[in-house]
Amino acid sequence: MMNSYMTSLLAFCFFIIGCPFENTENDTYQHRLWASVESIFIQSKSHGEIKFHIFATVGDPCHLYDTADIEQKNTDIYIKLFSKRQKDLICPTVIDTIMVDLTVAVTANNTYDFHFWQLDNTYIDSTIFIP
Repeated sequence: MMNSYMTSLLAFCFFIIGCPFENTENDTYQHRLWASVESIFIQSKSHGEIKFHIFATVGDPCHLYDTADIEQKNTDIYIKLFSKRQKDLICPTVIDTIMVDLTVAVTANNTYDFHFWQLDNTYIDSTIFIP
């Protein structure tokens, strides 16, 4: 009797663990929308990281910063920003700007070429030396 109870309990636990849980943010937001970098400012640089303050153009005033894709190829670092917006939110169709503070990890004693993606598939480039 106890053995069948434990088997049923274990089966129920595995069923609950295996069930996908909904992410309510993914239900209410459109993710990975373009954010075209327009200007960058270096806030600080140290032996392990560089902090940027970035202004990016987005599709309308309802966009918020979502995520950044950072791809490093040796000392070239490619950065592409993405925004998100609520699906059901009504906004004027006017280009707007978001501000993003982004920290990028680097190793010391090197010169890095940063490439920030823009909407026309060009890049804003910046070369930074880390002593």
